[in-house]
Amino acid sequence: MKILLERDDVDPDKPDDEGRTPLWRAAFHGDAGVVKMLLGQGGADPDRLDEYGQTPLSCALRYGHAGVVALLD
Repeated sequence: MKILLERDDVDPDKPDDEGRTPLWRAAFHGDAGVVKMLLGQGGADPDRLDEYGQTPLSCALRYGHAGVVALLD
C-alpha cells in the first residue's frame, strides 16, 4: 500500500463500480493500518458515499471495527 500511495498515477479515492473506494474497503475489512495510511499519506476522503449512501465510517460501525471507527470518527 505504501508503495502505491507514493506513485503519482494512483488515485487513492478511485471508486469501484459500486462507488466504494479503497478506504471504504479497508473500513469494511477492519484494516486500521490501511485506513491510517489512506487518510494520512493518501489523502482519501473519509466522507465519500458509495452508491448506497454509506460512508467508510458507517460501514466500520455496522461491522464493529472499533479501531477503524476511532480513526474515522
